[in-house]
Amino acid sequence: MSLIFIVEVLLIANFFILASSFTLKSSTLTRTTRTRNISTNQHVNIHPVKLLKPINNALFSSFTDAQNGRKRREPRNSRVALLWVVESIEKIVAEERKNGKSVNTVEDDKILLKSLQSMLQAKSKKDAMEAEEVLLNLKIENKYSYAIQERVMKAASMAGRLTLSLTLLDSMVGNINGEPYVPSYMAYTSTLNRLRKWRRVDVMRDTMLKLSNACKITGQELHVVALNTYIAALCDAARGTPTRGPTSSFQKKLREANSKGDEMKTELLMEAMELLRPGKSLEKFSVSEPDTMSFNTLLNAAAAMRKQKLVDEVFEAMTAQNLAPDTYTYNAMLKAAPSTQDKIAIIDAILGMPNLSVDKYTIELALLPLAKEGRIEDILKLLKDYDNDGNSDISVANAYSTFLISLVKGREIDVARAIFDLCILNSSLEQGDSTISYVRAAKKDGFDIKVESTFGKRPTPISRHFNALFEGYRTIHATGGKKWSQISKSQLTPQEHCDVLFCHMKAMNVAPDSYSITLLMGLQRKSSEISNLWNSIMEETDIEVSIPIYHSIISAYGLAGDAASACYVFDEMVHVNGFESLNSWNVLLLSLSKASAMASKTVIDCAHAQAASLNFEIDVEKACPSSRGRLGGDRTIIDIVDGLTPPAAAKAILELMNQAKNDENIKDQVLRPNSQSFCLAASALSHADTTQREDAMSMYEIFVDNSLQTDGRMLNAIIRCFGADISGALDVWKTTFRPAAISTGENFPKENEMSVSRFRLTKRGKNLLAAYHGLLHVAGRAYRPDIALRIVYAMKKEKVEPTEASLNCYNAGSRIRDLEPNKIRLHSQYENMLQVECTKYDTADTRRSSEKRVRIII
Repeated sequence: MSLIFIVEVLLIANFFILASSFTLKSSTLTRTTRTRNISTNQHVNIHPVKLLKPINNALFSSFTDAQNGRKRREPRNSRVALLWVVESIEKIVAEERKNGKSVNTVEDDKILLKSLQSMLQAKSKKDAMEAEEVLLNLKIENKYSYAIQERVMKAASMAGRLTLSLTLLDSMVGNINGEPYVPSYMAYTSTLNRLRKWRRVDVMRDTMLKLSNACKITGQELHVVALNTYIAALCDAARGTPTRGPTSSFQKKLREANSKGDEMKTELLMEAMELLRPGKSLEKFSVSEPDTMSFNTLLNAAAAMRKQKLVDEVFEAMTAQNLAPDTYTYNAMLKAAPSTQDKIAIIDAILGMPNLSVDKYTIELALLPLAKEGRIEDILKLLKDYDNDGNSDISVANAYSTFLISLVKGREIDVARAIFDLCILNSSLEQGDSTISYVRAAKKDGFDIKVESTFGKRPTPISRHFNALFEGYRTIHATGGKKWSQISKSQLTPQEHCDVLFCHMKAMNVAPDSYSITLLMGLQRKSSEISNLWNSIMEETDIEVSIPIYHSIISAYGLAGDAASACYVFDEMVHVNGFESLNSWNVLLLSLSKASAMASKTVIDCAHAQAASLNFEIDVEKACPSSRGRLGGDRTIIDIVDGLTPPAAAKAILELMNQAKNDENIKDQVLRPNSQSFCLAASALSHADTTQREDAMSMYEIFVDNSLQTDGRMLNAIIRCFGADISGALDVWKTTFRPAAISTGENFPKENEMSVSRFRLTKRGKNLLAAYHGLLHVAGRAYRPDIALRIVYAMKKEKVEPTEASLNCYNAGSRIRDLEPNKIRLHSQYENMLQVECTKYDTADTRRSSEKRVRIII
């Protein structure tokens, strides 16, 4: 008898475990929640089910893992999650029929399961809708147990079939067949999540009220996840997050409200705030009290919308309800903090809580405020907490690249270099002089920076770490080093820093990628430096020469003014890769345009180019056939450009690209030019010392014949080709260029009523602005400030407000005009008036903080 008793006990225990496992699991809930009066076994008590065999192993193991404290197994994607729900429905249908609990026919079961399978395997919206229609006609709410109904409801919401999901939910909570039944929170939160994705806030509110009424009747409470989902939907609607489903009437009202102002957005945020006040969530939605996630959701939305007052209100309400802020709370507070001092106060609070675990977003938000205050020690403390938090090597390495990029973008290049030297660089390699200065300053303040004892393990060095610093130094180098002393304390130049970092890169066996080489090439200003750098890369690394690398070398030679070397490398590239990329042709045209700006009179001689000494180590057997680098017969690009100046070479290449469509010998090799090709060639012509009016107009006619859309950049480049011929430019402007500028872009029926700021953002406004800037450039080159002033007045009349950029275009033209121009009378006064018209007073502009201001009272 004792053995039989033990067997019976085991069977009973097995029964309760397996019955409980039918409670639906939520794939989005990842934190511990308080126990609510929503017993997940209530539907089993109403419809008891005896299981003679375990259900799907994935479902069973998922439940037992959760019971044993182990992390619950999650589906790898939404399709697998839907498959698991459909499989559980199949199991329950089979067991209920076997135990005589079904009130429906076998044919109904077949229709149910077949329709669910069709919904799961639907390849189009039409297939899913047909399966939904069959299930609606089946009247599941009248034939099947709640255990099946709530699973079908969840499956329908996961598949995007809201009509079926809401129909079943209304049937269960609507007291249609007697006492209302509240499904498990995993079931109704699935429906709420779908409503949130589709921005159906109005339907979501009604659904929450129906659930709340059912809970009040049955003496239960809604789960806090339902409240959090609803608050998140309110915040999404207020922030204007793009919808993923069909447009509802509520969304149309929201769009209309957004176009008029922030009134509706404020109402949505205030509704969310009201639910967070004590007792309000219980009163309205039967949720006993919000949790930390509830407040964090609204905090994030308020921070993203720059509503500091609401952020403070939410945080005060959170602390008043004795909810401890977590990492996400402080991240939202850091996002919303209006000043560096406010951010520093929040960071100090984080540093004062050793038990608070920081994430990469916390560090990224704290980096710049701490860097501006010079608090390198506190940055290292945050990094130490992040490194020791059990993150994987690759996630830590990627996070550090993000940290370095943030510092570089914030113009804190010295701090970025210090983080790199102290946390990533091998201790045996030399640190930057700015890092050494930080370490010495820290010692004076009583903080001894010893990385070996601070960090248990250094992040794995990757090319992105070096690229972040290369990018920072290259950006500073591009300004000509004028502000280097204001940005960095280092005694080395940006180029010298990059040379040292590249040596460190090789010493740490970090292979440079194509972007690394592009950045390094952009730092070189002499042809010999470019050649030496590339030969060094080829000698000491095993990098494969790809098309982006060729492009970076061509661009670097163009910036150095060496058009011959740029053409030589292009010829080398097409010999290996052929003429398959239009982007490669545009890169060559861009290089010729840059070279034209520096040395427009230099004659191209590829035989004696600096690039002839480059080592590409091309495998002849693997290279493309030599015919692919030929332009019909034995001609090459070098044959076409040799003996020409850079502007003439750009014109010749564009003509070749345009003629290729009619030339049987080269039409399969040379690609047809696009609008960018014409724009780059025109830009190269505009740098010529003499007026290129005829060539520019001929190029524009070919551009129009190719049915390419005229934009402002093309018009700007063509107009600048007129050189100092402002009269000719204005004549063509009236007859050709202005009609072309205003004929492109959108058509606005109420364009006259549009504000100046809005019109500038339209395509037509951008085209007009760019074209007018071209005219101002020609006026500056002709030394005609009086005409430039009239152009500015015309811009205002056409709602294209001139700015400092307009004045800079005039000044750019004036810098390249003749040495002894024929000045007009009152030229200085005209230029002063031009400066006044183009310069708007801005209280945030520190450059004019010392200027005297006069208040005129009328």
